[in-house]
Amino acid sequence: KLIKEKVQGLSVFIPGHNLATGILSGCHGAYSNVACLNPFTAQKWYEQITVDQEAALELEERIHLFMDKLITPFITKEHFPNHACDRFMALLGQWADIGSHLRWPYRSIPETYVTQIRKEGRHIIPEFFK
Repeated sequence: KLIKEKVQGLSVFIPGHNLATGILSGCHGAYSNVACLNPFTAQKWYEQITVDQEAALELEERIHLFMDKLITPFITKEHFPNHACDRFMALLGQWADIGSHLRWPYRSIPETYVTQIRKEGRHIIPEFFK
């Protein structure tokens, strides 16, 4: 069922990697982990949703593959906090020089993972890696 039919009068935001299906079902925006990777491409994807839904949904499938294969294991298997993944994704996207270090008591994803994950990410969602 469409979100807009279930929650009339509320503004619903969803995870960034679900942006296309969320917007198309009536959500209003995202708290975007995808924007951490590349905010410029994330904005282009948002705009694509209104003009080419099929392509936007296809990109969402590949974003899910990227997240499931390369990012989610840091949370589920390695037990890094979500915001460590956001910072790590910004490193992958190379759009901001923020480093990987989080303040205590949080664990940071080591920068030694960046090169390999970036290489694999380019094969899945090249749009996000310029």
